[in-house]
Amino acid sequence: MSSVAGLSPQHMRRANERAVFDLLRSGTATDVPALAAGTGLSRPTVSAALSRLEEARLVRRDGARGGVVGRAATLWTVDERAGVTACVDLGRSTTRVAVTDLRGGRLAERTGRTRRRSARSVVEQASEMVGAALAEAGADRGDVLATLVSSPGVFDAQARRMMLAPNLPGWEYGRAVDLLQQHFGDDLALENDVDLAALGELQARGGQDADFVLLSLGDGVGMGLVLGGALRRGAHGRAGEAAFVPVSGAGTPLDEATRHRGELEATVGVEPFLAAARAAGLPARDPGEVVRAAGAGDPAAEELLARTAEVVAHALVGVVSVVDPGLVVVGGDLGLAGGALLLERVEAALRARLPFTVPRLELSRAGAGATLAGAVGHAVDLAWERAFERLP
Repeated sequence: MSSVAGLSPQHMRRANERAVFDLLRSGTATDVPALAAGTGLSRPTVSAALSRLEEARLVRRDGARGGVVGRAATLWTVDERAGVTACVDLGRSTTRVAVTDLRGGRLAERTGRTRRRSARSVVEQASEMVGAALAEAGADRGDVLATLVSSPGVFDAQARRMMLAPNLPGWEYGRAVDLLQQHFGDDLALENDVDLAALGELQARGGQDADFVLLSLGDGVGMGLVLGGALRRGAHGRAGEAAFVPVSGAGTPLDEATRHRGELEATVGVEPFLAAARAAGLPARDPGEVVRAAGAGDPAAEELLARTAEVVAHALVGVVSVVDPGLVVVGGDLGLAGGALLLERVEAALRARLPFTVPRLELSRAGAGATLAGAVGHAVDLAWERAFERLP
């Protein structure tokens, strides 16, 4: 028996269910009449799709519409209890974990200092933290529909290894990916930390800014590029690897360590920033201490902050000139600690270098939790995809 456009009845039924589910998840329609109008399907077809989705525990009834004459229409919503996600943000200094329902509601969280002894210790710590968060949430590994791990660097799927991640020990070898899959399964998703931070920033701004560059100044240095409301990854997933933006003049030779880490990161990452502060005789337990000293008028701290701003502006000139973003968002531990003092100096340096209007510069609204926030949103999307794929 054939059907429309050569699709079998089973494929047509699945397409109808998907159309109803996607519209319901968007929140723009919650009852049968509205779902029928939004999908172009008949009301009986919508009702049949809802029955199957309810049987699969992907949707549930959510009361009835009030204030209407006659029989009240049943309201429907996606069932956030259909499973959970496990999100892991691996950083050089800190590891963060969140277990969420399928609306992104956080059921349990854990934060700890990253055990950087080896790739194995990093992965085992993350696995322990996920296990503890799942237990607190009243879930187990079998309830997890998506596990997303955020990491510095870029995942090379062909070589099955992480690249450009010198801040985590042993991370650039295939063993790290194998260890992650052993602990979290083959459905594990690996994403770049700054890319996810850009998605977290996009969520935090509620769609108000659709074109921006996120510059993260932390243990590492990276950029996330959002254009037209979508993250841009580049042909090889390396878009935004700003660590390699040159700082010294053209033709200046680099030592192997700087070449591998990236000249910008070796200059304005947290570690070199604090090393420069100590060399200047400043207290340097964290970037905020140096910034507070600059705000209080300490000449050495002011000079270091001004020099850092010049380097950051130098790195931004190329991006601003080529991409023309409406906004540059600054995040990461050093960026957030730098605050208005750093942004004012970066903006002044940009104005001195460019003959046109420079973009707005703002601190990240998502803050230190930007990467985890982006991971949660992405993991929820993955989880719903997998839940829908399991429909009989």
